[in-house]
Amino acid sequence: MALGKSALKTALTVTSKLFLLCHPHNPVGRCWSRDELLDLAGFAEENDLVVCSDEIHCGLILDADKRHIPFASLSPEAAKRSITLMAPSKTYNIPGLGCAFAVIPDAGLRRKFLRAMDGIVPHVNVLGVAACEAAYRDCADWHDELITYLRGNRDQAFVTVNAEKGVKMSRVEATYLAWIDVRELGLEKPAAYFEAHSRACRMAPTLARRAKVEFWLYPENPGSGLSRFATACRSA
Repeated sequence: MALGKSALKTALTVTSKLFLLCHPHNPVGRCWSRDELLDLAGFAEENDLVVCSDEIHCGLILDADKRHIPFASLSPEAAKRSITLMAPSKTYNIPGLGCAFAVIPDAGLRRKFLRAMDGIVPHVNVLGVAACEAAYRDCADWHDELITYLRGNRDQAFVTVNAEKGVKMSRVEATYLAWIDVRELGLEKPAAYFEAHSRACRMAPTLARRAKVEFWLYPENPGSGLSRFATACRSA
């Protein structure tokens, strides 16, 4: 199983009730295949797990030969144990308007979800609803241009980063984020180093010990930022 069935089994406890799936995955940029999702659905059924599938990046598939497959679409059984989280915020860059929604086919699970969120999750405001509707209804041409733009940035970043000694970037299949592995540079404090030398990147504090640098492909072209990053790598 590409998702790591043995690792999932190890992490499972008698109290495990919910599996959180990031689909496509942020930060690694994977677009999960149907076979991988079917394996996960089987694992969830074997262990009676609800799958909460965060599919908010689903509009940002960069590889033309891949497509997003909603987890709940796999089968009636998968749908029955699924909670799908969606929002226009990532694809259309409108997070400040606060419009997200959940798709929960099973009525019993939906009631549990509503009880759990009561008093915690705020109601959607009218501006968020209007923006959500406009994004999904009217922005297909804009979205096509965005994907082309991000794909170009991804390809440019991949070539530039992997040309530098001591750094590696995996191919990003989806999302607008790339993670660059700089462990081979042997930096004592990689977070502080790249904050000081390159505005193109930022270090995720929780991953600092693994020296993973986050690089944004969106919304501005990475050209000048990549130049600064390459300069920083060469001076390390």
